[in-house]
Amino acid sequence: MPGASLLQRGVGAMGVELGTRSVRLVQLRHGTSDTGIEQQVTAGAVELPADCDVAGPGYHGVAGEALAELLGRIEPVGRRVVTALPVEAMQFQNMRLPVMPADELAEAVRWEVAEAGEGREVRYFVAGEVRHGEQRQLELVVMSASATYLEAHVAMLERVGLVPTAIDVVPAALARGLPRVASDGEGAVMVADVRPDATNVVISRAGAVRFFKAIPIGVEELGETGGGAGSAPSLADSARTGVMGEEDDGGVAALARELALCLRYYSVTFRGERPGRVVLCGPGGEQTGLAAALGEQIGVRVEPASPGGGLGAAWAVAWGLASMDQAARPGRDAGGAGGAGGAALGADAAAGRFRPGPGGCGGGRAGGGAGGGSGGGGGGGSDDVDGGGAAVGEARGARGDAGRPAAGPVRRGSGRGDGKSGRNR
Repeated sequence: MPGASLLQRGVGAMGVELGTRSVRLVQLRHGTSDTGIEQQVTAGAVELPADCDVAGPGYHGVAGEALAELLGRIEPVGRRVVTALPVEAMQFQNMRLPVMPADELAEAVRWEVAEAGEGREVRYFVAGEVRHGEQRQLELVVMSASATYLEAHVAMLERVGLVPTAIDVVPAALARGLPRVASDGEGAVMVADVRPDATNVVISRAGAVRFFKAIPIGVEELGETGGGAGSAPSLADSARTGVMGEEDDGGVAALARELALCLRYYSVTFRGERPGRVVLCGPGGEQTGLAAALGEQIGVRVEPASPGGGLGAAWAVAWGLASMDQAARPGRDAGGAGGAGGAALGADAAAGRFRPGPGGCGGGRAGGGAGGGSGGGGGGGSDDVDGGGAAVGEARGARGDAGRPAAGPVRRGSGRGDGKSGRNR
C-alpha cells in the first residue's frame, strides 16, 4: 500500500509557535512510497485576542486555552512538541568578547548578562570570529529569558497534555524552517519575519544564526506609516485580501532602511560578506507587492518564503520548530553532524535551545562544536563560524545547576537588549 509507510515511520514532534496574535501548529511526517519520499503536513492555527500581552501574567492561560482548542480540532499524532519562547518575552544582546575556550566563554557571557538581573537563563550563538585592529574577537548573539517565564511556558504545555522535547528560540527556527536557507550554498541569507507589530531579522549561513535583530515595525506600523485617516486601505487592512496599496510606500521605506542597516552591519562585521537575498516570511510575507517594493529600495533580491507542504510564509516559525525533530526529516543519519552520540541536528540545533531536543546536552552545555553532558553534540560550524551556545536542563523544565557558568570578568559587548520587548537597541 503506497501511503502506509507514512503512518508507520517519520512522524515528527509538533512544532508550536506561540505568538502575539495566534498559536500555530505544524506536524510533519515523512515516508516512502512507489514514487519516492512523500510528506504529509498537519497544520492549524487559532487567533489570540488583539490585546494579548506575551510578557503579561495571563498570557500562558490564554495561549493554553487556544492550544487545547487547536489540539482538539486537528488531532495531531502523539504528544511530543517543540516550541520557542516568544521574542517579546526575551532579551537579546549583541556582544563581542576575546577569543577564548568554550568553557571560559560561557562564564564570561553569564557574567555579562547577570547585570540584567538574577533568575535568568542565558543562551548564545557564536556568530563568528571578527578582528578589531590586531585583536581577534568573537561576535555573539546572546539571549536570555526569565526562569520563571520559562517554567510557566513548560507548565502550560504540560497542562494541555503535551510533552516538550525542546524549547527553542525563534532565530534558530527561522534559520532552520526554510529549506533553501538552511542548506543554501550561496552563503549568507537574510530572513525578515514581518509580524503584526515587529519584524524579526535573522542572517544565517547554512542554517547557523549569525545575526539577529527585532525591528519595531510590523504590518500594523506599515499601515500607519502609509496612508492617513480617510486614505485608501492600508497594509494592515489589506492583510485580509493580500494586496498592498501604493499608499503604504512610506512604511515600506522605513522598514527597508532598517533592513539595509542590518545588511550593512553584517557586511562590515564580516569583512564584506553580504547576503545575496532576503527571504520574507510572517504575515507580511504573504502580502502581494511587499517583497518587490522592499527589493527595489534595498537593492537586494527579496522573495516570499515557501516553507513547504502548501503552507504560506506566515508558517515559517512553526515549520522550523517542527523541522527540529529528526523523525520529521528524511535522509538524515542519526550518527551525523549533531555531535557524538546525538542525532543529526545540524549547526542550529544544539545552539541556543533553552531545553535540549533530540541529541541535546541532557544537563550539560554545548559550545564550539564540543559536546557537553550525555548525548550532547555542540553546534557544527565552519572554520570561523561556531554553532556554539548552550542547551541546559531537562525537557520537562527542571533547572539544575549543571553546566551553569560561574561569574568572571568580561569585556563589554557592542549592544544590549532593552530588557522588556526583546528588541535590540
